[in-house]
Amino acid sequence: MGSSVCRSMAEGYKKILISLVLLCLTILSLLLNIVKIILSPLWRLLVGSRVPVVVRTPEDRFQGIEKLGYNFQPNYLSIDAGCGIKFPRVHFVDEGPREGPVVLCLHGEPAWSFLYRKMVPVFVNAGYRVVVPDFIGFGKSDKYTHPDNYNHEMHCFVLRKLLDHLNISQMTLVCQDWGGL
Repeated sequence: MGSSVCRSMAEGYKKILISLVLLCLTILSLLLNIVKIILSPLWRLLVGSRVPVVVRTPEDRFQGIEKLGYNFQPNYLSIDAGCGIKFPRVHFVDEGPREGPVVLCLHGEPAWSFLYRKMVPVFVNAGYRVVVPDFIGFGKSDKYTHPDNYNHEMHCFVLRKLLDHLNISQMTLVCQDWGGL
């Protein structure tokens, strides 16, 4: 009888030990996931593809869009990312009086500044300065060839640098789809 009590106690301890190991593994998994969530954006920004391949849509691909109401002067900005690295060239529309209140229009996917072609003249006629960038990868902006080069932080960084370049600190934001992120 004593050996069966010992055996059942040993089995009980074994189940408790297995439960503790599983609990520890679950906690470790959760902690590692939290670390991944925190470090992943930084990792992508700093260690993404070292030599990203960038392509540029030829201007002749946009021939005839003026007939559809897209009659805006193209503007481009090359943004220095530091350490000799440049982001792809960003295209943006900048119409209206430079001293006027600013309306910043951000497109979603798969759109580009063409989306706002009918709104820009209305805002300009009302006295607004209208800025409509094409996010990298869209419209007249350059495009990375590998999807790993795209991330939320890159788009935010480029938008911040564009606004700094244009000396814009106050604006009314008009967003479509994930342009509002």
